[in-house]
Amino acid sequence: MGFFSFLFGTPAPEQALGKPVAPESVPADDNYANTFRIVESMLIAPTSVAVGMKQARRYKNRCAAIGVVDKGSFTAGDNVIVKVNGSPVEVLVHDIIPAEDGESAEEKLVNRTWATPKPVNQGEKAWIYLELTVKADANTIIGKN
Repeated sequence: MGFFSFLFGTPAPEQALGKPVAPESVPADDNYANTFRIVESMLIAPTSVAVGMKQARRYKNRCAAIGVVDKGSFTAGDNVIVKVNGSPVEVLVHDIIPAEDGESAEEKLVNRTWATPKPVNQGEKAWIYLELTVKADANTIIGKN
């Protein structure tokens, strides 16, 4: 690892991180015990000045999605199933932060740097940060059993 790679992190791979899931093992009707409906997803790249070097490397070129928890709850560290280009992929949830005030995904991370992760429950709007280097499909479900 070079000096600049150490400072600024390594470039994200072009493919989605996570492990592919066989489509036949996923409920056809997205009937999971816990569901999060994605309204919009985007790739983020927070600066080390804003969130700290460790967090900036962790979230660099990762997917953030805003949406509503339809049922159940989600917390940081969960493994979830999300659709990427129509195919289900199992990924890690880095963090999930309530989003009732309209801040962007990166602004929420600035305020979250030292906070303890708490679960987000049914009916709450939130930003979910996924270990994906591509955007998740909009208007789909993130599920967890």
